[in-house]
Amino acid sequence: MSTKLWTEEQFNCPVCLDLPNDPVTIPCGHSYCMDCIRDFWSKDDPKGIYSCPQCRQTFCPKPSLSRNTMLAEAVEQLRKGALKSETCDTMTSPLEVGDLPAVHVKQDASFEPIRDVILALGERIEDLCNQELGKITKQGPSRHSKLRVSAGP
Repeated sequence: MSTKLWTEEQFNCPVCLDLPNDPVTIPCGHSYCMDCIRDFWSKDDPKGIYSCPQCRQTFCPKPSLSRNTMLAEAVEQLRKGALKSETCDTMTSPLEVGDLPAVHVKQDASFEPIRDVILALGERIEDLCNQELGKITKQGPSRHSKLRVSAGP
């Protein structure tokens, strides 16, 4: 079973909030559309100090901008629809992070939903508590009263 690893929003330019056109990466590692970062920097400090719109790291002099070819190719694939998430045979829609049900993997490699495991453990704990309570009450009132005193009111 595979899950959707990337969403289109993760590739978006943080300035225009769209898939980047001619993506560039600045020295701090953040990526933008070439036009978006140029426009942002044209409004920046007149002293020649330029900053990242996200992390505010400053650069002096203005860094040269080079096309991020890997990001450009990934964006192109997204635009073509090639990066589609896969579904398993039993799922009808792609899974997102958090959609997977929690499971307990048993020794025989079978799966059991965590909810069922927790309910079964709760029932087992209740049974054990009742067994212990039965033993305590069978031992007689003297031991039972001592137990109450030592356990508190």
